[in-house]
Amino acid sequence: MAPNFVFPQNLRALEEEPEENRLHAQNPIDIATLRPSQLEEFVKGVSFDLSDKELFCIEEPDVFDRVYSLIRAFSILTPSCKFNLVESLRSNFCVLLPNVDSLSRVSQGEQDHDEDAPVLDRVTSYRNAFKIYTFFLSNVVLAEESNTSSGNNAKVTATSRKKPLINSWNWESQRGRILNLIANSLEINLVLIFGSSDLDENYLSFVVKNAFSLFENATLLKHFDTKDALCRIIGACATKYHYTAQSCASIIHLVHKYEFVVTHMADAVAGAEKKYADGTLASSIIREIGRTNPKSYVKDPVGAENVGRFLVELSDRLPKLFSTNIGLLVPHFGGESYKIRNALVGVLGKLIAKAFKDIEGEVSSKSVRLRTKQAMLEILLERCRDVSAYTRSRVLQVWAELCEEHLVSIGLWNEVAAVAAGRLEDKSAIVRKSALNLLIIMLQHNPFGPQLRVASFEATLEQYKKKLNELEPGIESESVEDGLPSENGTCDGDGSIDSVNDEGEAKEQLDSSTDSALAHVEAGIAHEDSSVPDVGNLEQTRALVASLEAGLRFSKCVSATMPILVQLMASSSATDVENTIHLLMRCKQFQIDGAEACLRKMLPLVFSQDKSIYEAVENAFITIYVRKSPVETGKNLLNLVIYSNIGDQAALECIIGALVSKGDISTSMISALWDFFCFNVSGITAEQSRGALSVLCMAAKSSTGILGSHLQDIIDIGFGRWAKVEPLLARTACIAIQRLSEEHKKKLLLNNGSRVFGIIESLITGFWLPDNIWYATADKAISALYTIHPTPETLAADLVKKSFGSVFNCSEGDELQNDIDNGIRTVLTTVHASKLSRYLFVISHVISFSGLGPDCGFCFIVKGHINEMALRVEDDDERISNLAKLFFHELSKKGSNPIYNLLPDILGKLANQNLKKESFCNIIQFLIGSIKKDKQMEALVEKLCNRFSGVTDVRQWEYISYCLSQLAFTEKGMKKLIELFKTYEPALSEDSVMDHFRNIINKGKKFAKPELKVCIEEFEEKLNKFHMVRKDQEVTARSAQIHQQKICGKECFVVARNAGEDSADSYSSFFLVFSASNIRLNHLYVLPERIYLFLLFYTTDVEVVGPSMERRTRSLNDASNSELVAPEEYLGSSSEVAESEPDGIEVKSPDVNVKGAFKSSDKKNIMKNQNSDISAITRRNLRSKRR
Repeated sequence: MAPNFVFPQNLRALEEEPEENRLHAQNPIDIATLRPSQLEEFVKGVSFDLSDKELFCIEEPDVFDRVYSLIRAFSILTPSCKFNLVESLRSNFCVLLPNVDSLSRVSQGEQDHDEDAPVLDRVTSYRNAFKIYTFFLSNVVLAEESNTSSGNNAKVTATSRKKPLINSWNWESQRGRILNLIANSLEINLVLIFGSSDLDENYLSFVVKNAFSLFENATLLKHFDTKDALCRIIGACATKYHYTAQSCASIIHLVHKYEFVVTHMADAVAGAEKKYADGTLASSIIREIGRTNPKSYVKDPVGAENVGRFLVELSDRLPKLFSTNIGLLVPHFGGESYKIRNALVGVLGKLIAKAFKDIEGEVSSKSVRLRTKQAMLEILLERCRDVSAYTRSRVLQVWAELCEEHLVSIGLWNEVAAVAAGRLEDKSAIVRKSALNLLIIMLQHNPFGPQLRVASFEATLEQYKKKLNELEPGIESESVEDGLPSENGTCDGDGSIDSVNDEGEAKEQLDSSTDSALAHVEAGIAHEDSSVPDVGNLEQTRALVASLEAGLRFSKCVSATMPILVQLMASSSATDVENTIHLLMRCKQFQIDGAEACLRKMLPLVFSQDKSIYEAVENAFITIYVRKSPVETGKNLLNLVIYSNIGDQAALECIIGALVSKGDISTSMISALWDFFCFNVSGITAEQSRGALSVLCMAAKSSTGILGSHLQDIIDIGFGRWAKVEPLLARTACIAIQRLSEEHKKKLLLNNGSRVFGIIESLITGFWLPDNIWYATADKAISALYTIHPTPETLAADLVKKSFGSVFNCSEGDELQNDIDNGIRTVLTTVHASKLSRYLFVISHVISFSGLGPDCGFCFIVKGHINEMALRVEDDDERISNLAKLFFHELSKKGSNPIYNLLPDILGKLANQNLKKESFCNIIQFLIGSIKKDKQMEALVEKLCNRFSGVTDVRQWEYISYCLSQLAFTEKGMKKLIELFKTYEPALSEDSVMDHFRNIINKGKKFAKPELKVCIEEFEEKLNKFHMVRKDQEVTARSAQIHQQKICGKECFVVARNAGEDSADSYSSFFLVFSASNIRLNHLYVLPERIYLFLLFYTTDVEVVGPSMERRTRSLNDASNSELVAPEEYLGSSSEVAESEPDGIEVKSPDVNVKGAFKSSDKKNIMKNQNSDISAITRRNLRSKRR
């Protein structure tokens, strides 16, 4: 009997001499020394022996050595040799596996005859062969994969290339067959050959280790057969053979390390649970992840993201098992890693969607599962207020998925809608985007009906409330919306679930009642019938009223967001604008109040320079207004023009012109518009006719031939009797004349020229048009005149003369004098002022069209005063503020954005003004927001850093650092900031400045590459270090000053002037406060020079207060041998010194401030010698004072 085979640590370890009696390679052959022909013969011999002898001949030393030699040199074998060897090993192993069952039956029969020895020998041989085949085939896979991944393909000689067997070696298919064979070997009953259900530890370790190593190859996992075999191997070893702990650790390690392995590992774990009905592996993995310290995920963001994705994938595959273990992961909601929190939110969404669909079993188990579901929903609502914008966004996405799958009950619907509406004002763009998408999906899948007008809901609700009151006599009517179950059951105060048994009935009743409500709401809208259809008994009516109340709340909630949506359309984020437009389109579809007005405010966005915004506006316009029916499209467009202001009409002109060019507005739609203009459609008003002509004029900008086909209609209707009914119709006709093609202009001059010019003259010189319309009409009429008339100057001169005559008519002057005498001067003067205004209007337009001074221009010089314009951004008047913002918005479009050059000047001027900090921040933030180019941002970093050098004011330091924090830092900009450290080093002592620099560092870390991130972290350490050093210096200086003041208070004394002294240099009165180490002088009068020199000579430090002493200090400094020294810092106030007079009057020296100090080279020695003299002089002066 051959020795036992034990799995070695590696292939070459088989050549080592074992200490025990184990099977090993005794005489391996060096395959590299064989010639190709010899190698072919050698492989054929091995293959023949394997196929000719018994299955367990592989344990024979000779066969074992030869197979080992070939496996060791497998990478250098020719393809044909590889194929022959692998096929021989694989076929033998395939035959060996079914024999295990037959061996079991034979052994059972022989055991009955008490012949155990042959059976045990046979089992040992089978076990050896099983291990050897597994070992060699696994090494074939490892060798070939290593060879493939390294790119070192086996060298094939010229002789071997000519053989047809070269094409028979397809490694991908062979790899799948080998791994599937190993997986099959693990799924059969191995208890007999291994003796117990726990297989050989070395065998399991070898198989699992190799399987996990293959999982590290992303290319290999793309092949289904290979991946499926690996998943089966992992599942069998971990679950069937209880190799759980090691497998769990390896799975978590691979998930942390490789992103691509996440879904495959989830498949392996889920496959094991389903195949063996054992969730031990999945539970162990969840338990280990739950035990992990949340702080470790902060340090490894990539690993955290992979683990999060794995949890989501696993919860999707095993929702019921995961729901029983979710409590292990809930503590991670309190961790700092937002990626884990995002994943847990996704897990909750999967569990709510899948784990509670089929709730079976006893009432107690149902109650537990329903409570679990309710707790998950509460967590999702709570996470909408997470500190991380990414988590808030993910929660809203999960709610959108649940709404899309109709998993949110009516009782919870309005709560979710309120959360989504509130998140529209979130500071993060990604949260706003998710909130907009959630509202879109909630509208699309709302359970209340296709029409959500508030008035309709209120009317229908009122009717059914009356119906309910009739069914409930004597009971006070109240809102029954609270009666709607938030989920499948309701919780009482103790947390128990009520009415679980009636769950299905209640849900069915609620759904049917909701459907009835929708049907009756639609019927009421369509027929405006006041009758109330009978919906059933009392409970059904209550449910119907509850659903109507919920629908009314939802409609009001969405309608209340319209002002916010208008603001979002002005957002600088393109995603905000696009998603807001999509939401407004959905709101209009469901007839939400205010949606139509908001959509009109979308039109100016067509001028946006962002292509995505322009396309969103255009697509929305086509969807809403350009229908398949030409008549409906025409009516939509003319109504849109009628109720639009000038700005909206300019936007409409741009959109309609583009659509005509693209062919989205067809000829049939143009024909429908002509029908509206020509009153060919019944019920058309003059206003609608004017709107149709306006749309045609807009379309004519892209296709000038549109207007020529109905030229006579334009003249007859536009300048005919309908113009008196709708005065603006004449103005629109003038615009149409201007936009005629050259061919049609000539035709107009030939057929109707005199008539048209006469009408234009009457429009300008007549008084039949109201003032509010005349100016706009005259403007277009004069433009039309200069557009189509061959010699417009002649006609314009006549117009000016006639307009002059209408103002300064003599008869009218006589009437004016009479009216003045009658005391109505003010009224008539106003009337003629209006005429004069018209006359001046005509003159100005004629001059502008005559071409006088074409080279004249205006240049506004704003340099040096631009800060005044910037101040207006925060003006109290909203209109002025908006105009100032518009000014800078337009200025930013000129050239290379002048704001970039003006910003440092604006910053300097604003910092010197008495401006609130909040206003300053808002102005600077707005201005920096208009700078988009990275190069300009990088240059601003250098400019702003250099401004630190010339500034010592703490406030300006704070303002400059705030500006820096608002910039968008690129890699180059961040490096420049680090290089210019010396410029702002003095400002780092201020906490506010440090806060702004910390904001810069935090922004830089978010998207920095690993190399730059290291530099940023080093820079952060440097900043913190210098900040602490500066703070320590301040504390030390403050402590020294306080100590100095205490000493001064103990040793000081008062010296008064001797009034009786007759010296020529009489001294002015003063108080002198000094000590041996410090003399502080606070003068009341001028200090004489001799006293000043005395103090200068005898003291350590002198402090002089007052401008006269400062001047004298400077003048005497050159003459003395003392050195002027400026103190570093003095804080606080000096101690007050009091000397009691005999009469009880207390004399105090006032507080003084430090201005300067002097130092003598021999001051210490001199002070020591003169100390006694000073004390004597002082005592004599005090005695003389008292006398």
